[in-house]
Amino acid sequence: MQHSGIANRGLVEVVHGEIVQMSKITSLRCVVLAVGVAMLCACAASVSTIVTGKERPAISPGAVKVYSSPPQKFEDVAIVSGTARGGGTAQGQTNNVLDGLKKAAAKLGANGILIASAGAQNAGAVVFPNNGYPIVAPVTTQAITAKAIYVIEE
Repeated sequence: MQHSGIANRGLVEVVHGEIVQMSKITSLRCVVLAVGVAMLCACAASVSTIVTGKERPAISPGAVKVYSSPPQKFEDVAIVSGTARGGGTAQGQTNNVLDGLKKAAAKLGANGILIASAGAQNAGAVVFPNNGYPIVAPVTTQAITAKAIYVIEE
């Protein structure tokens, strides 16, 4: 069994007790697997809350309305912010973050969230070896900051 130099040329695998260099197809399969695992982690969002006003009895998250501009009359309840936890599409991440923000607002009795900012945020990078050269894939995630509000008049 010869081992010299193999590990420095990229991904390796053991076949019938012999160490061999993985093909580009096998390397691609590893990348696809890693992306798939990252997408499975995209099921939830990390949400934080800062209470700034009067809390009310909890309501259903489905009753929380999303606003891009302020309604006529409302009271501030909290600042809520969230970031997607993993991969997936930008829209899927945004939906997950919005769901998390609605749940947080609903727990405080807020019937609306007023979006302050939304967009992509740098979350680092993933590095894959490829024939001795790294492939660097930047990772972005969606982030939203909003006010949880109690709407009195739209």
